[in-house]
Amino acid sequence: MAKRPAEIQAANVKLLEELCQPGDFLPAWLRAAVVRETFKATATCPSCREIQADRGNVLKRDLWNVVGCAKCTFHEPEECYGLGVVVHALCNLQNLMSEEWYHQAAEHVFKCLSATDKIPDTPDDRNARLAELIAVVGLAVGIRAFYRSLPEGLLEEPPIPAAMKGEPRFSSAAEVFKRLAPQEGHGWGVGLAIDDLKPGLMVNGAKFVGEEFSKRKFTPVSPMNKWAPALSTGGSFLRWCSVLYSPIQHGYETHNFMFKKAPGRALNRVGLEDVAAGYTTAIGCSF
Repeated sequence: MAKRPAEIQAANVKLLEELCQPGDFLPAWLRAAVVRETFKATATCPSCREIQADRGNVLKRDLWNVVGCAKCTFHEPEECYGLGVVVHALCNLQNLMSEEWYHQAAEHVFKCLSATDKIPDTPDDRNARLAELIAVVGLAVGIRAFYRSLPEGLLEEPPIPAAMKGEPRFSSAAEVFKRLAPQEGHGWGVGLAIDDLKPGLMVNGAKFVGEEFSKRKFTPVSPMNKWAPALSTGGSFLRWCSVLYSPIQHGYETHNFMFKKAPGRALNRVGLEDVAAGYTTAIGCSF
């Protein structure tokens, strides 16, 4: 990193600007408020810290109620416009989340947003808005953690931009589906789960058995799949990680990319994943 401070700083500034711009389903002013709340609440909210300290007695299926009753300290108006309980859980309590929490969060986000705007009442629309909110919080947490991990004076943390004017790009999930015309050779989909693999599976004309896949450590979802529901925010993440993390374009998404260093990088993808695994294990990250 020491050889690329200007490039890294520019990428972080650009990502922070894009997080405060209109998204696919969230307006700019709300995304900016979420970013500000995330920066101020991550690892500092007294109530969230108390929940973490007593996490052994917190049932994951009850996390939503636990956070709701915790009287968290919010920094944005109206408890971050009603979304503060979701933001605080995402930035401070990832290790305590469960499927139940995500269902409850999707309902809550829909309730808050539909109070001021007409939103289609469909599962796709609820999940899409929650996915974008998660993406914004996740990237804001990453930027905050990056600067707080640096030696003092190495890079100056960029200020959070003022919210830009602008409405979301789409009004409904159905509108997105209509605009995303099929492209030959491209597609969206989940990864492979080991339990679903059967002996004799055909892959690119060659036979593999489940054991062969397990040796390659395939997982049910890949890092890129996690960003797929958040279209434009996921695009921002891909551009950012090509500077700070590791390039994924221009041939570096191939199998050999895992074991060769990208131009100007000290680690290959395997080395980067080892570092990431240590970091996420230490903080209980589930993004």
